Order: sequence, then C-alpha cells, then structure tokens
Amino acid sequence: MKIHHSVIQFVSEAVGTFLMVFFAAGSVMVEELSNGLVTPLGIALSPGIVVMAVVYAISHISGAHINPAVTFGLALTKHFRWKDVPLYWSAQLSGAILAAVILRLMLGLVGGMGGHTPSGNTAQSLGMEVAITSFLMFVVMAVSINQKRFGSTYGLAIGGAVALGILVGGPISGGSMNPARTFGPALVGSVWIDHWIYWVGPLLGAAIGALTYLGLNKMSIKYR
Repeated sequence: MKIHHSVIQFVSEAVGTFLMVFFAAGSVMVEELSNGLVTPLGIALSPGIVVMAVVYAISHISGAHINPAVTFGLALTKHFRWKDVPLYWSAQLSGAILAAVILRLMLGLVGGMGGHTPSGNTAQSLGMEVAITSFLMFVVMAVSINQKRFGSTYGLAIGGAVALGILVGGPISGGSMNPARTFGPALVGSVWIDHWIYWVGPLLGAAIGALTYLGLNKMSIKYR
C-alpha cells in the first residue's frame, strides 16, 4: 500500500520534534537531578546539537522545521504552503507532548518538566523571545534560500543559532524560540505561567526575521 507523502511528512516532523524536546527538556531535568552536572552551557548546547542532527537527518523529508514558528515564518514568506501549516503544527505539537510524557515517566516531575517560565518581567521575556527567534528565523531563511552557498554547513548554522539564542535568552525567558518546545512540557507538567509569551514571542519573531531576510535578499538581487 502506498503511503501518502503528507503522512511521511507528519511522522518526520513528529519524530524530529520529539527528539528535540526529549534532549532539550531532558537536559534541564537532568541538570536538576544531577545537582548541576549538565551546566547552563550544556543546557544551551544540547538543543543546538540535537537540532543540528535532526536537520541533517530529516531535512530532505519534511524540511526539518520542528518548530511552529519556523513553519509560520516560511509560510508567511511563501516558502511553504499555508494549507500544510496545520499538518506540521499538529505533528510538532504531538512530538513535543510525547517527548514530555516519556520524560515524566522516566525522570519524574522535576525541573518544571524542562519547560519555560520567565525569569525576567513579562516585557523582558517577550522581547527576548522576539529577538532570539528573529535571529533564528533569519538564519533559517538564509539557509533555505542559499542552500548551495551553505553546502554541508547548513545544519551547523541552524544548530548554532539555537544554541546561541538559548545562551543569551536563557537567563531571561528560558530561550524557547519554539512554541512546541514549551507547550509539551507545559501540558504534561501543568506549568502555564505566562505561557502566551512562548507563542506570541516566537511567532512575532519568526515573522520579523523571515520578512527582514526576504527584504534584504530581494534588495541584494535588485542592486547586484
């Protein structure tokens, strides 16, 4: 029986997001269980490394969005079909929830399930999520439009952007940049403090980053 391509894309995005949340949220939970063995640097590097690995693993299947904000930014700039956005979002949220469920069964209800709550005030946290997601989306757009120029380093560029965003944003907002990354642990751990920030911030940031890069790229072509 022939499997429809949309089913393959759904599974790809679900698996990719599962892996990302499992290692990203898991690193936060293990940090608490091990009394600081992972370290803040490790908490930043873990998501960056897993995103890099997942991008290399499934980008040829589904594009390896593994992030509703990235899917939104690509659709907004007509690099992804709007009609496929619900499919991708449902896959990403499903993968994130499953990862959080397994982490709770394995490690218990610790470290806020590795989720995100603001450390700064609401305005600071929202602004940080907008800023770091803009940067991530800017890099994703650059990679999407100039794949030949990036060659085999495209996964490293995206993973590096994720790690840097968490290093800078972690102390303020937790450094989510990804609504699914925050939603899975929030749902399983019932931690909803200012949860709206982790939807509004990344979606707004993705729009800004995607449109900014698209505008710059068009100007560079026009005046080349």
